[in-house]
Amino acid sequence: MQSHIELERAEEALKLSKFIESLETVMKMALDGCGASRVCRDFLLSLYNGYAFPFNMNDLRNLGHSLYADIITIMEMDCRPNFPKEIHRWWKNGEHYFDILKERRAECDRAPTN
Repeated sequence: MQSHIELERAEEALKLSKFIESLETVMKMALDGCGASRVCRDFLLSLYNGYAFPFNMNDLRNLGHSLYADIITIMEMDCRPNFPKEIHRWWKNGEHYFDILKERRAECDRAPTN
């Protein structure tokens, strides 16, 4: 029979695994250029630096259920005090990925509106 501590550790490992899976999905969508990419890009950038890249939570309404659930999973883990890594450090080339996201956001900000 597993102890309470062992069960907690197993639950945390499962949450971390789901977090990493969700993070990969959201980053892939952010880099993809599909319809949900703007929301995913802006969400990730807001976790990277919320002051420089504010995020409108209403944009989450534009996502399908699965992608929305992935973002909620990321928020649940990332908001913890003393979380082990900053958002961009979960990837080997995280700074590079976030530089791409920042540039794409800057391109959108420079684009003329109708």
